[in-house]
Amino acid sequence: MNKTNLLLVLLFLLLAIVSCNSKQNKADPKGDRELFHKMYQSLPDLKPLDKEKIHTLRVLYVEDADLPKLSEDDKKELLKEVVTLCRGILGYKIRFKGVGSEDIHSFFQRMKPDFEKPEFRYPVLNWPIPIHDTDRIASTIERQVKKHDKATLIRYFGKPDDRDTMSQHVYKQFIRRLKGIYEEKDLKGKALSNGRFEQMSYAHWSVIAYNLKKADFIITNTLIAGADTDMPIYVINRGGVTSAFVENNLYNPYQAAGIFATYQYLSNGPYFSKMRGSLPKPLLIKVMAYLFVHELGHFLGRYKEYYKLKGSIHVAPTDLNYRRWYQAIDPRIHPMNPSKLQTLKKY
Repeated sequence: MNKTNLLLVLLFLLLAIVSCNSKQNKADPKGDRELFHKMYQSLPDLKPLDKEKIHTLRVLYVEDADLPKLSEDDKKELLKEVVTLCRGILGYKIRFKGVGSEDIHSFFQRMKPDFEKPEFRYPVLNWPIPIHDTDRIASTIERQVKKHDKATLIRYFGKPDDRDTMSQHVYKQFIRRLKGIYEEKDLKGKALSNGRFEQMSYAHWSVIAYNLKKADFIITNTLIAGADTDMPIYVINRGGVTSAFVENNLYNPYQAAGIFATYQYLSNGPYFSKMRGSLPKPLLIKVMAYLFVHELGHFLGRYKEYYKLKGSIHVAPTDLNYRRWYQAIDPRIHPMNPSKLQTLKKY
Protein backbone atom coordinates (compact mmCIF):
# COMPACT_ATOMS: atom_id res chain seq x y z
CA MET A 1 0.00 0.00 0.00
CA ASN A 2 1.48 3.35 -1.02
CA LYS A 3 1.63 6.39 1.25
CA THR A 4 -1.31 8.10 -0.45
CA ASN A 5 -3.63 5.13 0.05
CA LEU A 6 -2.44 4.69 3.62
CA LEU A 7 -3.22 8.34 4.40
CA LEU A 8 -6.67 7.93 2.87
CA VAL A 9 -7.38 4.85 4.99
CA LEU A 10 -6.23 6.64 8.15
CA LEU A 11 -8.35 9.67 7.29
CA PHE A 12 -11.39 7.45 6.72
CA LEU A 13 -10.87 5.73 10.08
CA LEU A 14 -10.49 9.10 11.83
CA LEU A 15 -13.72 10.40 10.30
CA ALA A 16 -15.52 7.21 11.28
CA ILE A 17 -14.39 7.58 14.91
CA VAL A 18 -15.44 11.25 15.01
CA SER A 19 -18.81 10.39 13.46
CA CYS A 20 -19.38 7.60 15.97
CA ASN A 21 -18.54 9.84 18.92
CA SER A 22 -20.75 12.59 17.52
CA LYS A 23 -23.71 10.22 17.27
CA GLN A 24 -23.14 9.03 20.82
CA ASN A 25 -22.98 12.56 22.20
CA LYS A 26 -25.82 13.97 20.14
CA ALA A 27 -29.15 14.08 21.93
CA ASP A 28 -32.08 12.16 20.52
CA PRO A 29 -34.81 14.86 20.33
CA LYS A 30 -37.72 12.42 20.33
CA GLY A 31 -36.28 10.23 23.06
CA ASP A 32 -35.27 13.18 25.21
CA ARG A 33 -38.69 14.76 24.81
CA GLU A 34 -40.34 11.56 25.96
CA LEU A 35 -38.02 11.36 28.97
CA PHE A 36 -38.77 14.97 29.89
CA HIS A 37 -42.53 14.50 29.62
CA LYS A 38 -42.37 11.23 31.55
CA MET A 39 -40.49 13.02 34.34
CA TYR A 40 -42.99 15.90 34.25
CA GLN A 41 -46.02 13.59 34.45
CA SER A 42 -44.47 11.71 37.36
CA LEU A 43 -44.35 14.86 39.54
CA PRO A 44 -46.82 14.77 42.46
CA ASP A 45 -49.69 17.24 42.20
CA LEU A 46 -49.20 20.63 43.77
CA LYS A 47 -51.34 21.73 46.69
CA PRO A 48 -51.69 25.27 48.09
CA LEU A 49 -49.52 25.80 51.14
CA ASP A 50 -50.92 26.23 54.64
CA LYS A 51 -51.58 29.91 55.50
CA GLU A 52 -51.37 29.20 59.22
CA LYS A 53 -47.69 28.26 59.03
CA ILE A 54 -44.67 30.51 58.61
CA HIS A 55 -42.82 29.43 55.47
CA THR A 56 -39.05 29.87 55.37
CA LEU A 57 -37.76 30.56 51.88
CA ARG A 58 -34.05 30.16 51.22
CA VAL A 59 -32.59 32.80 48.89
CA LEU A 60 -29.42 32.42 46.85
CA TYR A 61 -27.88 35.35 44.97
CA VAL A 62 -26.28 34.47 41.64
CA GLU A 63 -24.41 37.47 40.28
CA ASP A 64 -22.56 38.63 37.19
CA ALA A 65 -19.80 41.07 38.19
CA ASP A 66 -20.09 42.86 34.82
CA LEU A 67 -23.77 43.75 35.21
CA PRO A 68 -25.48 46.26 37.54
CA LYS A 69 -26.73 44.80 40.80
CA LEU A 70 -28.58 45.74 43.97
CA SER A 71 -26.60 46.94 46.96
CA GLU A 72 -26.68 44.82 50.12
CA ASP A 73 -28.98 47.39 51.75
CA ASP A 74 -31.31 47.28 48.73
CA LYS A 75 -31.49 43.49 48.94
CA LYS A 76 -32.50 43.65 52.59
CA GLU A 77 -35.06 46.36 51.91
CA LEU A 78 -36.53 44.40 48.98
CA LEU A 79 -37.02 41.19 50.98
CA LYS A 80 -38.44 43.10 53.96
CA GLU A 81 -41.00 44.74 51.65
CA VAL A 82 -41.87 41.37 50.09
CA VAL A 83 -42.56 39.82 53.52
CA THR A 84 -44.96 42.66 54.38
CA LEU A 85 -46.75 42.63 51.02
CA CYS A 86 -47.03 38.85 50.94
CA ARG A 87 -48.85 38.85 54.28
CA GLY A 88 -51.12 41.74 53.29
CA ILE A 89 -51.93 40.69 49.71
CA LEU A 90 -51.67 36.90 49.66
CA GLY A 91 -52.31 36.14 53.32
CA TYR A 92 -49.15 34.04 53.62
CA LYS A 93 -46.57 34.44 56.39
CA ILE A 94 -43.02 34.05 55.10
CA ARG A 95 -39.47 34.74 56.17
CA PHE A 96 -36.35 34.71 54.04
CA LYS A 97 -33.10 32.98 54.86
CA GLY A 98 -30.03 33.96 52.88
CA VAL A 99 -27.86 31.02 51.79
CA GLY A 100 -25.05 32.97 50.19
CA SER A 101 -23.94 34.41 46.88
CA GLU A 102 -22.25 32.77 43.88
CA ASP A 103 -20.48 34.03 40.80
CA ILE A 104 -22.75 33.28 37.86
CA HIS A 105 -20.04 31.65 35.74
CA SER A 106 -19.00 29.27 38.52
CA PHE A 107 -22.64 28.57 39.28
CA PHE A 108 -23.45 27.58 35.69
CA GLN A 109 -20.37 25.39 35.57
CA ARG A 110 -21.60 23.64 38.71
CA MET A 111 -25.05 23.13 37.17
CA LYS A 112 -23.67 21.75 33.90
CA PRO A 113 -24.28 18.06 34.86
CA ASP A 114 -27.98 18.89 35.24
CA PHE A 115 -28.11 20.37 31.73
CA GLU A 116 -26.65 17.11 30.42
CA LYS A 117 -29.15 14.79 32.09
CA PRO A 118 -31.11 13.00 29.33
CA GLU A 119 -34.49 14.28 30.57
CA PHE A 120 -33.21 17.86 30.64
CA ARG A 121 -31.28 17.86 27.36
CA TYR A 122 -34.62 18.33 25.64
CA PRO A 123 -35.41 21.81 27.04
CA VAL A 124 -31.86 23.17 26.83
CA LEU A 125 -31.38 22.01 23.24
CA ASN A 126 -34.89 22.50 21.86
CA TRP A 127 -36.64 25.37 23.66
CA PRO A 128 -34.31 28.28 22.77
CA ILE A 129 -34.76 29.72 19.28
CA PRO A 130 -31.88 31.69 17.69
CA ILE A 131 -32.90 35.13 16.44
CA HIS A 132 -31.98 34.13 12.89
CA ASP A 133 -34.43 31.18 12.95
CA THR A 134 -37.26 33.40 11.77
CA ASP A 135 -39.59 30.58 10.76
CA ARG A 136 -39.62 29.02 14.25
CA ILE A 137 -40.07 32.40 15.91
CA ALA A 138 -42.93 33.26 13.57
CA SER A 139 -44.69 29.93 14.10
CA THR A 140 -44.26 30.19 17.90
CA ILE A 141 -45.79 33.66 17.90
CA GLU A 142 -48.64 32.58 15.64
CA ARG A 143 -49.42 29.68 18.00
CA GLN A 144 -49.50 31.99 21.03
CA VAL A 145 -51.62 34.61 19.23
CA LYS A 146 -54.26 31.97 18.49
CA LYS A 147 -54.68 31.31 22.24
CA HIS A 148 -56.09 34.78 22.94
CA ASP A 149 -59.08 36.85 21.87
CA LYS A 150 -58.77 39.98 19.78
CA ALA A 151 -59.38 42.41 22.66
CA THR A 152 -56.59 40.88 24.75
CA LEU A 153 -54.16 40.95 21.84
CA ILE A 154 -54.89 44.61 21.08
CA ARG A 155 -54.39 45.46 24.76
CA TYR A 156 -50.96 43.86 24.65
CA PHE A 157 -49.72 44.68 21.16
CA GLY A 158 -51.90 47.45 19.75
CA LYS A 159 -53.70 47.25 16.42
CA PRO A 160 -51.82 46.02 13.34
CA ASP A 161 -51.88 48.20 10.24
CA ASP A 162 -53.92 47.16 7.21
CA ARG A 163 -51.00 45.31 5.62
CA ASP A 164 -50.35 42.87 8.47
CA THR A 165 -52.23 40.19 10.32
CA MET A 166 -51.96 40.30 14.11
CA SER A 167 -49.33 37.53 14.02
CA GLN A 168 -47.22 39.44 11.49
CA HIS A 169 -47.57 42.64 13.53
CA VAL A 170 -46.47 40.88 16.74
CA TYR A 171 -43.58 39.12 14.98
CA LYS A 172 -42.14 42.36 13.56
CA GLN A 173 -42.42 44.07 16.92
CA PHE A 174 -40.80 41.14 18.72
CA ILE A 175 -37.78 40.98 16.40
CA ARG A 176 -37.28 44.74 16.61
CA ARG A 177 -37.34 44.66 20.41
CA LEU A 178 -35.12 41.60 20.76
CA LYS A 179 -32.50 43.25 18.54
CA GLY A 180 -32.65 46.30 20.82
CA ILE A 181 -32.01 44.06 23.82
CA TYR A 182 -29.03 42.36 22.18
CA GLU A 183 -27.51 45.79 21.49
CA GLU A 184 -27.32 46.59 25.22
CA LYS A 185 -23.81 46.73 26.71
CA ASP A 186 -22.45 45.36 29.97
CA LEU A 187 -20.37 47.41 32.43
CA LYS A 188 -17.22 46.70 30.38
CA GLY A 189 -18.82 47.99 27.19
CA LYS A 190 -19.21 44.54 25.63
CA ALA A 191 -22.43 43.34 24.02
CA LEU A 192 -24.79 42.01 26.69
CA SER A 193 -25.41 38.81 24.72
CA ASN A 194 -21.68 38.14 24.18
CA GLY A 195 -20.80 34.90 25.98
CA ARG A 196 -24.03 34.87 27.97
CA PHE A 197 -26.20 32.49 25.98
CA GLU A 198 -26.81 30.05 28.83
CA GLN A 199 -27.31 32.64 31.56
CA MET A 200 -29.82 34.53 29.39
CA SER A 201 -31.67 31.34 28.40
CA TYR A 202 -35.06 30.71 29.98
CA ALA A 203 -34.62 26.98 29.26
CA HIS A 204 -31.39 26.78 31.26
CA TRP A 205 -32.90 28.65 34.21
CA SER A 206 -35.92 26.34 34.07
CA VAL A 207 -33.65 23.30 34.36
CA ILE A 208 -31.83 25.01 37.23
CA ALA A 209 -35.14 25.52 39.03
CA TYR A 210 -36.05 21.86 38.60
CA ASN A 211 -32.75 20.75 40.10
CA LEU A 212 -32.15 23.44 42.73
CA LYS A 213 -31.31 21.98 46.15
CA LYS A 214 -29.53 24.80 47.96
CA ALA A 215 -32.32 27.39 47.75
CA ASP A 216 -36.00 27.97 47.04
CA PHE A 217 -35.48 31.27 45.21
CA ILE A 218 -32.59 32.63 43.18
CA ILE A 219 -32.20 36.37 42.76
CA THR A 220 -29.86 37.08 39.86
CA ASN A 221 -28.70 40.33 38.28
CA THR A 222 -28.56 38.82 34.82
CA LEU A 223 -31.15 39.27 32.08
CA ILE A 224 -33.29 36.32 31.03
CA ALA A 225 -34.23 37.10 27.45
CA GLY A 226 -34.54 35.52 24.03
CA ALA A 227 -36.97 33.60 21.87
CA ASP A 228 -38.18 30.22 23.08
CA THR A 229 -40.80 27.74 21.97
CA ASP A 230 -43.39 28.44 24.65
CA MET A 231 -43.00 32.15 25.52
CA PRO A 232 -46.35 33.65 26.62
CA ILE A 233 -47.67 36.87 25.12
CA TYR A 234 -46.37 39.13 27.90
CA VAL A 235 -42.84 37.80 27.31
CA ILE A 236 -43.29 38.25 23.56
CA ASN A 237 -44.44 41.84 24.10
CA ARG A 238 -41.31 42.59 26.15
CA GLY A 239 -39.06 41.38 23.34
CA GLY A 240 -38.40 38.02 25.00
CA VAL A 241 -37.75 39.23 28.57
CA THR A 242 -38.74 36.92 31.41
CA SER A 243 -38.89 39.04 34.57
CA ALA A 244 -39.23 36.10 36.92
CA PHE A 245 -40.92 32.70 37.07
CA VAL A 246 -41.76 29.76 39.30
CA GLU A 247 -41.01 26.22 38.18
CA ASN A 248 -41.43 22.68 39.46
CA ASN A 249 -38.66 21.43 41.73
CA LEU A 250 -37.60 17.82 42.24
CA TYR A 251 -36.03 18.16 45.68
CA ASN A 252 -37.35 20.82 48.03
CA PRO A 253 -40.48 20.35 50.20
CA TYR A 254 -42.36 23.14 48.40
CA GLN A 255 -42.12 21.24 45.06
CA ALA A 256 -41.27 24.63 43.54
CA ALA A 257 -38.38 27.00 42.93
CA GLY A 258 -38.41 30.62 41.81
CA ILE A 259 -36.04 32.65 39.65
CA PHE A 260 -36.10 36.45 39.98
CA ALA A 261 -33.96 38.47 37.53
CA THR A 262 -33.12 42.13 38.14
CA TYR A 263 -31.21 43.42 35.10
CA GLN A 264 -34.27 44.89 33.39
CA TYR A 265 -34.98 47.08 36.44
CA LEU A 266 -31.40 48.29 36.90
CA SER A 267 -30.11 48.80 33.36
CA ASN A 268 -29.44 52.34 32.17
CA GLY A 269 -28.96 51.11 28.60
CA PRO A 270 -30.90 52.76 25.78
CA TYR A 271 -33.41 49.96 25.22
CA PHE A 272 -34.50 49.48 28.83
CA SER A 273 -34.36 53.18 29.65
CA LYS A 274 -36.80 53.80 26.80
CA MET A 275 -39.12 50.81 27.28
CA ARG A 276 -39.15 50.76 31.09
CA GLY A 277 -38.87 54.45 31.88
CA SER A 278 -37.55 55.93 35.10
CA LEU A 279 -37.58 53.94 38.34
CA PRO A 280 -36.12 56.07 41.15
CA LYS A 281 -34.89 54.14 44.22
CA PRO A 282 -37.92 54.11 46.57
CA LEU A 283 -40.23 53.22 43.69
CA LEU A 284 -37.77 50.67 42.29
CA ILE A 285 -37.86 48.59 45.47
CA LYS A 286 -41.65 48.81 45.69
CA VAL A 287 -42.15 47.74 42.06
CA MET A 288 -39.72 44.83 42.37
CA ALA A 289 -41.42 43.73 45.60
CA TYR A 290 -44.81 43.66 43.88
CA LEU A 291 -43.35 41.55 41.06
CA PHE A 292 -41.89 39.20 43.65
CA VAL A 293 -45.28 38.86 45.34
CA HIS A 294 -46.84 38.09 41.94
CA GLU A 295 -44.45 35.13 41.73
CA LEU A 296 -45.22 34.12 45.31
CA GLY A 297 -48.84 33.78 44.22
CA HIS A 298 -47.64 30.99 41.95
CA PHE A 299 -45.20 29.59 44.51
CA LEU A 300 -47.39 29.60 47.65
CA GLY A 301 -50.94 29.61 46.33
CA ARG A 302 -50.18 27.66 43.12
CA TYR A 303 -52.23 30.25 41.22
CA LYS A 304 -52.48 30.11 37.43
CA GLU A 305 -51.33 32.95 35.21
CA TYR A 306 -54.08 35.48 34.51
CA TYR A 307 -54.57 37.88 31.60
CA LYS A 308 -57.93 39.56 32.27
CA LEU A 309 -58.15 40.35 36.01
CA LYS A 310 -57.90 44.10 35.55
CA GLY A 311 -56.03 45.82 38.35
CA SER A 312 -54.90 42.54 39.94
CA ILE A 313 -51.38 41.69 41.06
CA HIS A 314 -52.03 38.22 39.64
CA VAL A 315 -51.76 39.56 36.07
CA ALA A 316 -48.13 39.83 34.95
CA PRO A 317 -46.90 43.14 33.49
CA THR A 318 -47.85 43.27 29.83
CA ASP A 319 -44.59 44.99 28.85
CA LEU A 320 -41.47 46.51 30.41
CA ASN A 321 -43.27 49.52 31.85
CA TYR A 322 -43.32 48.04 35.35
CA ARG A 323 -44.16 51.39 36.89
CA ARG A 324 -47.42 51.59 34.95
CA TRP A 325 -48.27 48.00 35.93
CA TYR A 326 -47.62 48.74 39.61
CA GLN A 327 -49.63 51.97 39.58
CA ALA A 328 -52.61 50.21 37.94
CA ILE A 329 -52.90 47.60 40.70
CA ASP A 330 -56.13 48.36 42.55
CA PRO A 331 -55.82 47.93 46.34
CA ARG A 332 -59.59 47.35 46.56
CA ILE A 333 -59.32 43.98 44.80
CA HIS A 334 -56.61 42.48 46.94
CA PRO A 335 -56.36 40.46 48.98
CA MET A 336 -58.53 38.63 46.46
CA ASN A 337 -60.80 35.82 47.55
CA PRO A 338 -58.63 32.73 46.85
CA SER A 339 -61.74 30.76 45.87
CA LYS A 340 -61.95 32.93 42.74
CA LEU A 341 -58.45 31.96 41.65
CA GLN A 342 -57.72 28.76 39.75
CA THR A 343 -54.81 26.67 40.95
CA LEU A 344 -52.26 24.52 39.18
CA LYS A 345 -51.50 20.83 39.58
CA LYS A 346 -48.09 21.36 37.97
CA TYR A 347 -46.23 24.46 36.81
